[in-house]
Amino acid sequence: MKLEALGGFISLVRNAPRSKHKPKQTVEMHIRIDRKSGRVNTGDLYGYVALEPGQYFVGEITCTNQSVWKALQTMAGLQPEEVNELKLGKATQRGYGKVSAVFRPREKSLWHLQDLSQRLTSTQSVTMLLLSDAIVPDPWGRFWRGFDPAWLKRELRLPPEAEVSIDRNEDKEVLAFSAARTVDAFNAKLGLPRTRDIAIVAGSSVRLTFTGIDLSDLLKALEEAEAQGIGLRRDEGFGRVAFNHPVYQQLQGVESRMLDLSPLELGRASNSHPSVAILQFALDWLKKLDEQPLSHFNDERFEAVARLLHTSRQTSVEAIKQELQRMGRPENLLAMPLSGRDKPNFFETDGKQGMEAVQRMLDMLAEELHNNQLDRSPEAWRIGLQLLAARIAGPARQKAQERR
Repeated sequence: MKLEALGGFISLVRNAPRSKHKPKQTVEMHIRIDRKSGRVNTGDLYGYVALEPGQYFVGEITCTNQSVWKALQTMAGLQPEEVNELKLGKATQRGYGKVSAVFRPREKSLWHLQDLSQRLTSTQSVTMLLLSDAIVPDPWGRFWRGFDPAWLKRELRLPPEAEVSIDRNEDKEVLAFSAARTVDAFNAKLGLPRTRDIAIVAGSSVRLTFTGIDLSDLLKALEEAEAQGIGLRRDEGFGRVAFNHPVYQQLQGVESRMLDLSPLELGRASNSHPSVAILQFALDWLKKLDEQPLSHFNDERFEAVARLLHTSRQTSVEAIKQELQRMGRPENLLAMPLSGRDKPNFFETDGKQGMEAVQRMLDMLAEELHNNQLDRSPEAWRIGLQLLAARIAGPARQKAQERR
């Protein structure tokens, strides 16, 4: 039967089964203002698909030498071994993209988990795995969409006398699995789109046999391929490869910092930087929110509640509850109630259970902040309220879209 790509990421956790992981995302809607009139047209909206706060990522920046790393530190104002506050991505002026990053020097890549000398013991049955998308052209500028001995020998920089072949199984089927995608980009300086490339996607793999080369010489060639990458646009992260990755052996005998969270200092951070403690609180708070039912918020009017929580600068539950109690009352906008208005307040009738659920979650938030010794931290309050607002806004927006 046809093979289908798994997609997403495979979580590598010690003593745990392999599981699929996908970063949590949220959709933020905004009004679009007409530049000529300065007004908003009815229904004129646009949205951002953003990564939710409270998540952490591990990555690498590869520098040619120490002087290049020093130049990058100077240009970007980076402080190694310290927490750097950066803004990444789009809409940073609207409050998106604020991250805390810690840079630590490392001579060898984190992603291979073992030295190649421990993984490569033979010139036969060598598995090559793409850790990132690879853009590989042929001599005429056309892009390869799968594995072929011709480009493998060239990209792995094997000597002329060496040969590489793709293994087959007992049914003579080629042991190569790959998929391709287009890569579009934009030149911000010129204001024009860049040329479209075709890449072999990350996760594609092939089993190879090498002949005409000693194991020691093959080890040097493949070590260089793992360090330098293959194909085009390697400075952008394309072309990262690994050979005989330990994941194929169920990580047996692997001792790597990548499999433990403790080296990343994500635990209870009583003696570490406050940003790490806030990150741990956000992870704990997300887990508690995942356990809460959301059926009470299946009404588009709860988007107003989510918006209030998202923009709130209060650092006490009582102050926030007072703001919520004024929801839906005309005296919030006018000096006095409108005469003859007898329409019941939704948040005090049909939406009462939802408002009570919000108040319970606020009490839980205060307790979680107290347990993490962050009840006096305005930043921790802001993150906690925004995560709560995102949970409320989800079912409310879904209900609004169904009505449309």
